[in-house]
Amino acid sequence: SLATESELRTLSEDKIRAEGEKKRLLMQISDAEAAGSEAETQRNILNKAIADAESRVTDYEKLSAERMKKKETLLKESDAVSAKIAAIGEKESKNSSELSALALSAAIVQKDIEAVENAISQLLENRDQREEKISSLNERKGTILDKNSALEAEIKTIEDEKLRLTESSEESKTEISALFAQRQDFERKTTEERTAQKNTVGRREEASVKLTKARGRLDDMQKDYDRIIGQLWDEYEITYSMAEEIAEEISEPQKAQRRLNELRSKIKALGNVNLSAIEEFKEVSERYEFMKTQIEDAEKSRDELRSLIRNLTGQMRTIFLDRFTQIAGNFAVVFKELFGGGEAKLSLTDPDNVLESGIDITVQPPGKIINNLASLSGGEQTFVAIAIYFAILKVRPAPFCILDEIEAALDEANVDRYADYLLRLTENTQFIAITHRRGTMEHADRLYGVTMQEEGVSKLLELTLAEVEKIDR
Repeated sequence: SLATESELRTLSEDKIRAEGEKKRLLMQISDAEAAGSEAETQRNILNKAIADAESRVTDYEKLSAERMKKKETLLKESDAVSAKIAAIGEKESKNSSELSALALSAAIVQKDIEAVENAISQLLENRDQREEKISSLNERKGTILDKNSALEAEIKTIEDEKLRLTESSEESKTEISALFAQRQDFERKTTEERTAQKNTVGRREEASVKLTKARGRLDDMQKDYDRIIGQLWDEYEITYSMAEEIAEEISEPQKAQRRLNELRSKIKALGNVNLSAIEEFKEVSERYEFMKTQIEDAEKSRDELRSLIRNLTGQMRTIFLDRFTQIAGNFAVVFKELFGGGEAKLSLTDPDNVLESGIDITVQPPGKIINNLASLSGGEQTFVAIAIYFAILKVRPAPFCILDEIEAALDEANVDRYADYLLRLTENTQFIAITHRRGTMEHADRLYGVTMQEEGVSKLLELTLAEVEKIDR
């Protein structure tokens, strides 16, 4: 029965594992279909993203080429302006040198005029002293005045030229400022173009990186797609179209994902996957039905056996109580007869469970009050045991009984009492008493002894006491 129950549990566990494996396979098919659909969607998205990225890269390249041409033009214009500014600077430097030379000549002439005026003043003051020189000085004065007029005219010409040069210098400065502003504008535009070009290159590099990543993701997704398709064929021997036909829509993805995680945990706890579980399930199911029938038969037999055991237990309880009552009554009588009085009683420690109950022995030899059998002497304890034994024999006498020195611990008086009572039981039972006590031997009908007159050779002796009594008479 235990082996059948164990095998039944094993079959039930195999059945549960097979059902779990079947559900797992169906769920995995659904996951593969969902993954395939998602991979296809991602693939389309990535293809579109790659096309957009390539288009943007082409636009960036065109814009970069245009800006490079524009930059070259601006650089050429900037070089021309720089050359023009340098020429104007050289001209302005030359005019400044000429102006400085004229200013120096005017200063020299002015000094000469001042010297002549000083001399005239000195001559006028010393006219009395230098009258003879007045004519020559007047001549010289005329010459100087003529020269002064010429110098004044030259100074005026120089001042006009200076004014013209100043105006030309102002115009040059204005033109230089405009050219500088234009140059700064060109430099700003060049810087902006360089920044734009740098940003374009950065965006191009970023787009290139994104394109590389997108292509990598596309390759990974393609590998996953191929792996899933291969897994569908390797594990379930179905194609993508077949899986798409048997696919079921999942209304609650989160709930389905949690359920999937639980099933995967349970499947992982089950151990390795048995791919032949479906075929084995059929065999196990047939075996399960057969074993179920066997178990039902075994349970029916078990119930019958339990009913029989209950009946037997009831009969045993009844018989035991009946026999125990008889033995207890006989024990009280036998104890008084062997001890010449006193009281003795047998009782159950658990009357409600008689088949598992212990037995209390209560005795009170004549003239003694005891609370425990341990208070009795060794001979008295032996006599109590003999009384119980004789009480049992009186309930159902045995046809044949062997006693092996059960009276060894008794004194002579009690041996005689024991032997006398043993003779009273010989009406229904034949006793063989193994003993060394004389009192027991004297009450026997026949004695057997073993002697060894020669070493290693035993010899049996037999003596019938009844015949000896006849000879003695």
